[in-house]
Amino acid sequence: MASDPFHHHEILSPENAALLAQLEPLSLRTAFRFAKHLCTGIAFLGGIFIFFLLLLAGASVVFMIWEELPLGDAVYFIAITALTIGYGDITPHTVVGSVLAPLVGLTGLLMTGVFIAVAVRSLEFTVREELARQHVIGTSPAPNSK
Repeated sequence: MASDPFHHHEILSPENAALLAQLEPLSLRTAFRFAKHLCTGIAFLGGIFIFFLLLLAGASVVFMIWEELPLGDAVYFIAITALTIGYGDITPHTVVGSVLAPLVGLTGLLMTGVFIAVAVRSLEFTVREELARQHVIGTSPAPNSK
């Protein structure tokens, strides 16, 4: 079984608040490192995201056909429903549309949940790296000292 780099979940716990408070202000480099970890996590789970996007694209086509809407309106409705915004300006008028709308909302929730899980893991991994980097930098001798 592959090693999970996130196997220590306690890093962001209240017991470690003092340790986390010692962190230097995060730099732009650290923000880019977080973005890199986030993109890596999304790429790793890319199949799941593609599956969700294909489901939503299919739902747009079904909604366009059954509700007799232009493609743009159908995509708009599916996006607003998947993001659980729900303005209410476009509503389903058929049984198929009424059944499809909550399924689209559930798919959007699942997709958002996966993204948030990846983001939290990426943040935790970035904090671990930053703690390790600052510890090493803080304890190593200065380059010009003899």
